[in-house]
Amino acid sequence: MYVGSNAALLFLFSEQSICQARASVMIYDDTSKKWVPIKPGQQGFSRINIYHNTANNTFRVVGVKLQDQQVVINYSLVKGLKYNQATPTFHQWRDARQVYGLNFASKEEATAFSNAMLFALNIMNSQDGESRCSVKALTHCTRSSVKRRRAAFASSVSCNFLLGTSACESPHS
Repeated sequence: MYVGSNAALLFLFSEQSICQARASVMIYDDTSKKWVPIKPGQQGFSRINIYHNTANNTFRVVGVKLQDQQVVINYSLVKGLKYNQATPTFHQWRDARQVYGLNFASKEEATAFSNAMLFALNIMNSQDGESRCSVKALTHCTRSSVKRRRAAFASSVSCNFLLGTSACESPHS
């Protein structure tokens, strides 16, 4: 397969998942004043990933239905986004058009996802806008066994991040 340039290859292989969790993807319906599935008639859990494009230092939230592998959300995170942990297992954010919600399968998955989201937002909201992730600041997601899960979900993902001023370093420092 010919991609066309080394830049295209770099872009293609520069995105990696920094965390994943199981959650139902919801949107807030202003008319009914209720949370509804992001795609009508599609209830159930999705595998939600936060991807980091290391070539351009951007992040996106991607959700794929566990049942039929359809993409239900592909959302690019933007500088200044406000992420709210409404409950231990329900988190939300908004943009100019919509309020999005994630109803997580467990507190552990919600915490892992939240840590990854806050890490991404910390990177994007850094003062010069061009901070780079420190290799020491971000460790790869590791799988840990969770005893009370059914066999199909025998492993859960936990992400470990160092948040705070040492998590990012400016290219000028």
